[in-house]
Amino acid sequence: MMVHSLSLIFLLMMLAQLMMEYNTMENSMTPTVADIRNNSPKTVLVSSSPSDGIPEGGSVTLTCSSDANPPVESYTWFKRCGTEDLQVWTGQSYSIKNISIEDSYKYKCRASNQHGSAFSEYTPLDILYSPKKVLVSSRPSEIPEGGSVALTCSSEANPPVENYTWFKRSGTEDLQIGNGQSYSITHISSDDSYKYKCRASNQHGSAFSEYTPLDILYSPQKMSVSVTLKCNTDANPPVMDYVWYKKGESEPVAYGQTYSFASITKEDSAPFYCKTRNRIGHDYAYPVPVTCTEECSKAGAGIGGFCGGFIAAILFTVMWIRRKNQTTSGNDNSNGERRRKKQKETAIEDVYENVEDIYTALNLKTKTSDDVYGELTTESSLHCARTQV
Repeated sequence: MMVHSLSLIFLLMMLAQLMMEYNTMENSMTPTVADIRNNSPKTVLVSSSPSDGIPEGGSVTLTCSSDANPPVESYTWFKRCGTEDLQVWTGQSYSIKNISIEDSYKYKCRASNQHGSAFSEYTPLDILYSPKKVLVSSRPSEIPEGGSVALTCSSEANPPVENYTWFKRSGTEDLQIGNGQSYSITHISSDDSYKYKCRASNQHGSAFSEYTPLDILYSPQKMSVSVTLKCNTDANPPVMDYVWYKKGESEPVAYGQTYSFASITKEDSAPFYCKTRNRIGHDYAYPVPVTCTEECSKAGAGIGGFCGGFIAAILFTVMWIRRKNQTTSGNDNSNGERRRKKQKETAIEDVYENVEDIYTALNLKTKTSDDVYGELTTESSLHCARTQV
């Protein structure tokens, strides 16, 4: 009876062991939910070496990693160019040489296995560089002459700018005048625009701003007088070109029907004349004196310049009228050509006498600018009237 009980117990133990082996085999053949979810790459990350700052122009190695089951089979690198991602490398690591500040946030990688792929984010790179784009701003933006203004310097740099230095242009040199991100100027003048600049520096180098344009408000100054000479003539066919000469010089000084002096100086004091030409021939106008005693920006010289311009206009008009009358008279005469030349010579002599009279009346050669101012202030109308013909 005891033997039978032992056999039964042994049989039950064998049966239990067989059941356990069956369950183990079944479990190994059935995939779990976790196995199904981890098939394709997840959480794709990029690390850089060095990681604590890459000097601009240096090198860096990027490494891609991802969790996947089965493991990642391939890594592909891309670089952002404009609006496109260009494939640049294949492999878990990618090295970049001569790196620039524009390279940050331009690289990413793709991890792939037999079940799919995934991308990393664009990679932030800690690129170290000297200051760039150094700019100066002013406050206020409009500064009355004699007032004050505060200049502020700014720049892009990594690490941030450590020192700001201010300079002022003096002649051909830049003089250091201050330190700090801001600099104040008092009693500013109209000559101070484009004279100030700053230098931004960090441990990797430095850079300068441009000279600072300042909008300085001021009353009228540095006045000058302009005079325009105009050459008039009668021709058929019409005149093709006008050329201006300074008496005593062989090279032309200007081309066109008018010749303007933007600001008269002593060097401009000389007679000027024009030459006209068409396909039939050419002719010269009688020289007209343009004279400046001292600085024509003074009030007296301003009046004199006006009268001088008025004289020039009248003289050219007289020449045009005389030449036209002479031409008409010559056509009615059987000896027209010879008579026209003779009349022309007589007309030039008459005009020359008129010029001498006008020039003597103004007396610009022998009097100072103050004398001329005094006389023209009280008698400018008379002087200018005497120039009429």
